[in-house]
Amino acid sequence: MIVKNVYTSIGVNRTPSSLDWGSNGLICYGACNAVAILSPTINGSCKIIKTLVEHTERVNTVKWIQRNNQAEFELVSGGDDSRCIYWNIKSPNDYRKISLNGHENSVTSVDAVFHNNEITIVTSSADSTVRLWRFKPEKEEKEISSFQVFNLSSGICFAVKLFVLPTNNILLAFATDDDKVHICGETSSQNFDKLETLLGHEDWVRSLDFTLDNIGDVLLATSSQDSFIRLWRISERSIKKEISVDELIKVDERTFAIGKKTFVLSLESVLQGHENWVYSVCWNKNKDDGALQLLSSSMDKTMIIWTGHFKEVKDICWEPKGEFLFSVSTDQTTRIHAAWTMNKCLNYHEISRPQVHGYDMQCIAVISRYKFASAAEEKIVRTFQAPGNFIENFRNLVNSENDLEGDEILKTHQKGASVPSLGLSNKAVYEEDLKHQVDEEKKFKDEYPENYFVPMTMQSPPTEEYLIQNTLWPESQKLYAHGYELYSLAATIDGKILASACKATTVEHSEIILWNTNNWKILQRLRSHKLTVTQMKFSHDSNRLLSVSRDRRLTIFEKNNEECFEAVAYTDRNNGIHERIIWCCCWSHDDKFFATGSRDGKVVVWTKSNEVQDSSLKDYQSVATLVLETSSVTALAFAQLSFNGYLLAIGLESGIIHIYKFNEKSFECLTTLNHSDGHHLSVNKLEFRPNFSGFQLASCGNDHLVRIYDIQG
Repeated sequence: MIVKNVYTSIGVNRTPSSLDWGSNGLICYGACNAVAILSPTINGSCKIIKTLVEHTERVNTVKWIQRNNQAEFELVSGGDDSRCIYWNIKSPNDYRKISLNGHENSVTSVDAVFHNNEITIVTSSADSTVRLWRFKPEKEEKEISSFQVFNLSSGICFAVKLFVLPTNNILLAFATDDDKVHICGETSSQNFDKLETLLGHEDWVRSLDFTLDNIGDVLLATSSQDSFIRLWRISERSIKKEISVDELIKVDERTFAIGKKTFVLSLESVLQGHENWVYSVCWNKNKDDGALQLLSSSMDKTMIIWTGHFKEVKDICWEPKGEFLFSVSTDQTTRIHAAWTMNKCLNYHEISRPQVHGYDMQCIAVISRYKFASAAEEKIVRTFQAPGNFIENFRNLVNSENDLEGDEILKTHQKGASVPSLGLSNKAVYEEDLKHQVDEEKKFKDEYPENYFVPMTMQSPPTEEYLIQNTLWPESQKLYAHGYELYSLAATIDGKILASACKATTVEHSEIILWNTNNWKILQRLRSHKLTVTQMKFSHDSNRLLSVSRDRRLTIFEKNNEECFEAVAYTDRNNGIHERIIWCCCWSHDDKFFATGSRDGKVVVWTKSNEVQDSSLKDYQSVATLVLETSSVTALAFAQLSFNGYLLAIGLESGIIHIYKFNEKSFECLTTLNHSDGHHLSVNKLEFRPNFSGFQLASCGNDHLVRIYDIQG
């Protein structure tokens, strides 16, 4: 069986030096505990082509290593696990990695240079040290130790940078929490001595970058929390002198020596333009004319690069026709991902961000193509309906036909949504509001209008700014009934019933509430469990509801002649196979089987038989049990095989995804997705794409990733 990853979505970690764009055209960035490699030029768009997994905690910093101005194939990363890792990805199927051990706390910044057939790496850490490593990359080493350590006592280093001078010496700069930048030079013994200290910034310096100008001088850019950028010039000279700028101002030049060479350091310029902390600076030299450009990013929100969840992704759900995928995350957003045709190739992109919330999102249920319900760490279920501008753009994207639901929504003239000041509910913006908005903007030019939504026609995948401002969905209902924070949601295939459950430690709060989606009134309150219901699934015919819980029990509710659901079977201490919390459940496509997975590493498949037992399970029984001893089972998904049997995807707490064939009595492992191809933290949800000619599997996890796989063979 061949599994091909067709879509990976994950945001960059929110640390200042967690991204680097190499001359190889690839972007590497910290993505939870992994390093993601992204190509921005695939089919006229971008795609994550690989994730490198070795760190056991968040990756804080990454850096490509360039050899002699050639395309990079090496990089270095540092993380909260106190480790720095060198990666060699020249061979796509056999990545080399070397662990650089020595730090006793989080590695916060890293840089590296290739010089004299050796790689020199510098790292800073929350353990108040700056460490240097050097090794020959062609040697087969699994780990190395640092050759020099700068001890900062109780201080902290925020940024480090290495640079090879035209004189063939290596220069080191690092910034500390005393607002200073320290310059060190490589000596004949290949150690580094402190040469100069740069003063001038009035707050912590957060980023450094060197470049060589057209006359051979070195320029160092430093950016600070004082909102200023300072440019420093380092020139090779033999005589110290003062350069008169005018009669009142003089620039003092300081000299230092590296070996037999003398260098002069002076302040070149102070750049003021940002209104908040400047977190990053980066030089660029035009290949054609050598012109220098400096890029900076700041807390004043003047630079945004791309999208993706940046915290745990708790739940995913396909739109009923399988044309786009919803995801919710503890980054307090709901996002929509869909395939976009570019250059005759399909690439997945985030196309809408219907909800930006004030609480961590927990679960989602899709009611119809243009309606969904979501819940966060609050006691409310919120429902949303697509606005007209989304429907118009989506129709252009997929050439949708016979879209009666969309036609009805367009008649309401809801164009989009905005969030009022101090509010959590998305407010609908109508065509008439947009006319008033133009008048208001003319009236109050210096104030933001409340309805800042602007309808647009998407010609290409949307930017971050567009997603935040113009893709919200109006909130249509708030559902109040639960006593604690919501934990799980489920909806019938026909969208007529929504089930919700909250965190609970008693029978009363463990009840499942069924809602009528036509009028949003409560249909029933179902009691069976004693602790939190972790997951619920309706059968495809909408006549049965399966629920699993922290109380290690499963329950089957069936619809009776009065169109009401009642508990007809459940497990207890005598017939329950699971010995730990049951995390997940799913139905087969034909509703003949359902599966449950638990913390004890067991996957159990159940079915309804013709024999009624003298137990709480009645006419339900287990038919097969799979034991995965290495990790607890956290996600399950069934799919229909064209030949005899079923496809069962199993996600583990370790991040591994197994694809099994189930033939009604036994399991056969077809393939396994390891940490790099699957997830490197707990898999939270697996969903096969409905109404698809082959097999596409969507997954999400605590590692911030949303992935979509093509499965063949």
